[in-house]
Amino acid sequence: MSDGEKVLRELTARHPDRLLEELGELARRIRSGEALRRPRVTLHLASARDLSGFVLDVGHEGNQATVLLHTPPEWNVAHVPVRHIEAVTVHDVLGLSRPPADSLPAPSHVELKRRVAGAESQLAVQVGAPILFLLPDPLGEDSLEPLGALLPAVSEALDNVARDESGRQNLAAKVKRVQLAVGEQTHVTLVGDALTVMTVPAHARRLAPKVLERAIHAAL
Repeated sequence: MSDGEKVLRELTARHPDRLLEELGELARRIRSGEALRRPRVTLHLASARDLSGFVLDVGHEGNQATVLLHTPPEWNVAHVPVRHIEAVTVHDVLGLSRPPADSLPAPSHVELKRRVAGAESQLAVQVGAPILFLLPDPLGEDSLEPLGALLPAVSEALDNVARDESGRQNLAAKVKRVQLAVGEQTHVTLVGDALTVMTVPAHARRLAPKVLERAIHAAL
């Protein structure tokens, strides 16, 4: 199976409104400094006109949503009401699944395990109780990069949860293990005393630390 076929198999249908909201959230994450690729899109309007470019923001005023679209090659932007958009084409979905040029390389097995040990020590100090971080077994080469990116995001999220006293107590009482995983869909679940945090290979679909923090609070 080719890389393109693998990426297409992971895709799920999105209503244009929801897809645009996700692209707006992606733009906000890029502005905050995350190393993510911004996809080129084409907005197909009800007027039969097409606009191509890069989503910079999705704003809301009253009950109306508007897309801010950069339309290269010039430094122009278009403010497009979402209600006028009938469909959205996302270009080069294969390229979106690849790491950005300035992203960190995949760690080795040894380096990833060293980072896990450091994360465990840091969290134990913050929570006041030991919590183990578990890696998939077997640990495949394809999982090293997404897990290497997931670990600091989860560590930041858990650290922020533990700063709140109720969050710290919930972690100490309910969580003994944090299972890191790579799959087709992102999710955070608590089953027994194991908190499972799953990421995905595609960078644009990974959960930011703040989103992980909210998901962990909800799971607890």
